[in-house]
Amino acid sequence: MANQIPYLHARKMKDGRYSWHWKPSPRLRREGWSNRALGITANKRATGEVLEAALALGAQVEAWEQERSVAVAGSAPPPRSWTFTDLLQAYRASPAFALRPKGQPDAPGLAASTRREYEVRLRQLEYIFEDGRMRVADIDRELVLDIRKGLLAPGEDGARASPFKAASTLRVLKLLLHWARIERLIDHDPMDGVEIPTPPARAAKLDWRGVCLAADAPGADPLGARALRFGFWTMQRRGDLAQLNRFQWRELHGIDPRDLPVLANERGQAMGFRLQQGKTGRWVDCPLPPFLHAEVEAAFEESQWLFPHSLDPAKPISGDVMRRKAKPLLDAAGFDHIQLRDMRRSGMSGVKDMGALKSDIFAISGHPLDGQRRTMADVYMPPDTRAACAAIAAAERTRRLWQQREQENAQ
Repeated sequence: MANQIPYLHARKMKDGRYSWHWKPSPRLRREGWSNRALGITANKRATGEVLEAALALGAQVEAWEQERSVAVAGSAPPPRSWTFTDLLQAYRASPAFALRPKGQPDAPGLAASTRREYEVRLRQLEYIFEDGRMRVADIDRELVLDIRKGLLAPGEDGARASPFKAASTLRVLKLLLHWARIERLIDHDPMDGVEIPTPPARAAKLDWRGVCLAADAPGADPLGARALRFGFWTMQRRGDLAQLNRFQWRELHGIDPRDLPVLANERGQAMGFRLQQGKTGRWVDCPLPPFLHAEVEAAFEESQWLFPHSLDPAKPISGDVMRRKAKPLLDAAGFDHIQLRDMRRSGMSGVKDMGALKSDIFAISGHPLDGQRRTMADVYMPPDTRAACAAIAAAERTRRLWQQREQENAQ
């Protein structure tokens, strides 16, 4: 409710209660309106006298605005008063928010995944700014700092705020206001000097044995288990993983002769996926160890997608559905701190621990070697099949050794 009342803000005190204030915009302050302390509540919910006082002040401002508009009647029409929703509509219609053509990583525009993330944050910001009704001219640094504090504060249920979501929301707000300043829709950037918190980098990961513990549990959801296994061995982002299909599945050539016996299936073929990554535009090969080939081919007998939609096998499932299917398996195995997105990191780290070279792993993950800037050759030249196969062959040798020792110990 507080978010719907203009200029009403809460500040959490040391004893856990909330102090409420009515803080007029810079324009209203210039016209003589001042901050008002409205009272204290036990939780972050404006009720009773606080709510009544804020609504009364709002009515006073509205009446003052009406009187002021009458006083200036007959004069030249004032410039358009942009609301936050107006700003969002203009930004969404601008080239800055245009979708980058698929397969053209150097073309202007946003990647599809980036634009989806921006949309989530823009809708959240629209809610924060009075469902988009707040005037853009009323957004100042003090208000932005209050929003930052609110995003980082615990929820009413005591749940810890996500620093990742807070940082992402503030980054999009900064981008939006900077765009508005460049387009001369505002005369200053309220985000100037406002520090955006840097969330800790995720480091959660599993080794291959941990992945098997979650994926091979009795009663595990088949697609959830498949997402964990293939997320580990392909080392791809969730969006690319969900799009794997029969047209990308192929025999790989140009392999080191020493690696071919380890990667070849019963037909003597080394198989893997070739794909262009959605985020980077880089082409990569994802060789798979032979023990996964039968699962791939069985999936393609039912659908062209490795992860088909349950209601319409002609379509793939979304990355969010895949995440929801995989998470309960991780939780049940005691890995509640792990998410599906951690399989990319787990695969890279796990395959390295299983004997692969970092440079060979990067041929699969799509990372630039040693942090070098991406070049045109990285995007448009064929994948480094030989290096990718060397990484998986090294890991597969280790996996087979582990399996052999476990069998021997079981005897």
